Amino acid sequence: MGNRMLKETIRTSKTVNDMTDFQFRLWIYLITYVDDYGRGSADAELIKGIVFPRRKRVTEKEISDALTGLAGIGCINLYEVDGESYLYFPKWSDHQRIQTKKSKFPSPPPEKIIPPKPTVNHGEPPPETKPVRNQGEANASLAQTADAASAASEPPMFLFPLVGGEEYPLFRQKVEQWRPLFPAIDVEQQIRLCLAWNIDNPKRRKTKEGILRHINTWLTKAQNNPSAADKFRLQQEKGGNDGQWTTVN
Repeated sequence: MGNRMLKETIRTSKTVNDMTDFQFRLWIYLITYVDDYGRGSADAELIKGIVFPRRKRVTEKEISDALTGLAGIGCINLYEVDGESYLYFPKWSDHQRIQTKKSKFPSPPPEKIIPPKPTVNHGEPPPETKPVRNQGEANASLAQTADAASAASEPPMFLFPLVGGEEYPLFRQKVEQWRPLFPAIDVEQQIRLCLAWNIDNPKRRKTKEGILRHINTWLTKAQNNPSAADKFRLQQEKGGNDGQWTTVN
């Protein structure tokens, strides 16, 4: 990641000066956080650890709200790919030097882009992007299409309760996509545990747009801290003790 450029025009930009103090601070930090293509994860948990490592009072909710606010005024764009949230700066290449040949993050799909308003721009949307009215509408439409196609062929493996009493059907195809990404854990069992948590915590249930991210975060935490049973299972799948784990506590 190279050095970043800031231009003196931010001092007189109406959009920049309309930001709250926290939005402005986050926006500046994000310029140093994204890759050479102006893209990065929009996971508030990751941003808190990477962008605000010494600010313990900053919360994930503050970050999430600020990201939404910055997207609303066009200073960043938000999108989702396979249930993961990402951000990018519009017209990034107009202000920054791109040194790498390929971005570390996926391109925004056309149907998941929040259209920027004409404001200060610091990134470049991929050429194939096509704006839609808002991210929630796009995600809901895409999810409904995928759900309808899956429902026509097989019943869901899990039904996750959502905010407002709806249920999100999770199909085998999605579960199978996760298995190779989280090899250290029993993905299906972790999804059951995640489902049980959502059933027992009705006030903390997710929206249709956020449930896949929630499950992905759950699986990531389990992958980073596998249980003794998961360690033993993986050890057996590898043909016994290969030295990775010498004991199972």
